[in-house]
Amino acid sequence: MGSALVSRLRDERWGVVTVDPPGVTSHHAAEIRLHGPLQEPATWQALPKRLRDDGVAPLAFIHAVSGYAGPDSPRGTGQKSQDTAFSDLVEGAMLGCNHVMPL
Repeated sequence: MGSALVSRLRDERWGVVTVDPPGVTSHHAAEIRLHGPLQEPATWQALPKRLRDDGVAPLAFIHAVSGYAGPDSPRGTGQKSQDTAFSDLVEGAMLGCNHVMPL
């Protein structure tokens, strides 16, 4: 879903910034790409500086969940427990809001 959204926003001439977990291939349409653990404050603390350095003022913040596999997913649940994986996603969304929304 995140990839489709990035493509669509780019087609609509939005400047797109992506923040992805380590090891994830960045979307080709993103103008600014950052990588880091999404549940770690340092990842999100680096974003405002990068945006300021590049002269970018965000208009929206969208947290597109990817990588989460629930119990019924054909991908399985991976190595983390469902609760831990879900908590990491929520933590990443909260940190993103805390660091991007003030901009």
